[in-house]
Amino acid sequence: MAMGYRPVDRDQMFLLPPDMREWLPARHFVWFLLAVLDELDVSPFEASRRLGSVGRQGYDPRMLLALLIYAYATGQRSSRRIEDLCVTDVAFRVICAQDVPDHSTIARFRKENREALAALFVQVLELAGESGLGRVGVVAVDGTRIAANASYAANRRRSWLRDQVDQMLGEADRVDAEEDVLFGEDNPSQVAAPWSDPSTRVERIRAALARTEQAAAQAAQAEERRVAARRARVEESVERVAQQRGAAAARWEDYQRRRAEADKQGSPPPTGRPPAPPEQAGGTRRALARLAADQARLADAEAAAAQALSDPAANLTDPDSGWMPTGKGWIQGYNTQLAVSDDQIVLAVKVTNATVDVAQFEPMMTAAMQAADTLNRGRARVGSPPEPVELLLADAGYCSRHNLSVPGPDRLIGTAKRERLETASRTADDAKAAEETDPIQAMKARLATPEGISAYRRRGVTVEPVNGHLKDRHGLRQFSCRGIKAAQAEAELAAATANLLKIWRCRN
Repeated sequence: MAMGYRPVDRDQMFLLPPDMREWLPARHFVWFLLAVLDELDVSPFEASRRLGSVGRQGYDPRMLLALLIYAYATGQRSSRRIEDLCVTDVAFRVICAQDVPDHSTIARFRKENREALAALFVQVLELAGESGLGRVGVVAVDGTRIAANASYAANRRRSWLRDQVDQMLGEADRVDAEEDVLFGEDNPSQVAAPWSDPSTRVERIRAALARTEQAAAQAAQAEERRVAARRARVEESVERVAQQRGAAAARWEDYQRRRAEADKQGSPPPTGRPPAPPEQAGGTRRALARLAADQARLADAEAAAAQALSDPAANLTDPDSGWMPTGKGWIQGYNTQLAVSDDQIVLAVKVTNATVDVAQFEPMMTAAMQAADTLNRGRARVGSPPEPVELLLADAGYCSRHNLSVPGPDRLIGTAKRERLETASRTADDAKAAEETDPIQAMKARLATPEGISAYRRRGVTVEPVNGHLKDRHGLRQFSCRGIKAAQAEAELAAATANLLKIWRCRN
């Protein structure tokens, strides 16, 4: 048993100078990241930097980019938090070489290099192809809703905005008149700040209103698409009621015929429980109840669309964002589209303010094929054969006759939720697939086959884990920047980070 405790001497200096290469394991992600950035072309990030003049030296763009990527890899996106970690976290201290940048420098670097981040995403895709990743034979497309850096409480109707503008213009006229009395009509105001210049106040207010009205018009278009989707569901419910009513009527007529024959022959009535009349049958009642619910949702959607068209709303904090439905309610945010390869490499990412996904399939299909070309350029460097996109997978949110028939690779688009597709696949007739001419009915029949439903099952396990990784592992549950262009750059940075982690794990 020891006589005492180990001494704690916080005044003891290092016996030898510390070596940062001993701070992290040799296979740590930071060393891989620094090596990759030394090979990539970062000239777009250097284009905004100014050198050759007097003043304090700026930070190396490669170092700032490495800080951002590693911060997103560990789920840290706050510039202030990154600055703190450069002091307390060994990996961050290695990246910045203990020369800690200010949080404003980090935030400004991220803001000023939106286009460069898109070029970085393409370079990382080429690196993935060179590493043998990015199997694009099967590509899954999906959309996920990510909150904007804005509050739904900041939404305002156009009528309210115009009232505010009228008040501001009236106030501007009053101030101008008072300044003319004080300083004269030909003398400028003593207040020289550009944001209080009366000569430009009207133009700036009108420009702000124009931006909000443009965002409101986009929201109105989203409401119209929502109404169209509700109408399509009502039409399906009407068809389902007719089918259930017809089936119940056939059973009822057959029972009445057999009972009449039994009475005519003096035989006992048919055994078993008699079928219910067509309007009282269980299938008919359930179909009618669903039709009533769909009609009520359609009425609500039409009322919301009418209000959006007559008096549209816009968000004052982030006018580009929209009201997005999620499994836990509605959020003020963006609809972020992802195209993911079979080995979960992010091929394309697109931030939109469209509420529904149906109009995003064709752009994402084009982006996936362009990403395949980028991957093939990387494969060509190591002599690997090119790989084309052979099959696209998407859920029922993308189902439309246009998306099913537009030229492009083969595709499987769900016509209903996964549970209904699985049920249909166990009871369908395989011969129907070749007989259907309507694209939606043909897709229903194809998904009802064992081959079709087996291929479609790959969709969920391909793209949905990537959605979860971006939100949970990389902290992308809410965008830090405002505006759709800034959100697009942030999503591309997160996607490039996820791809780099995949490449690093593959090489280790």
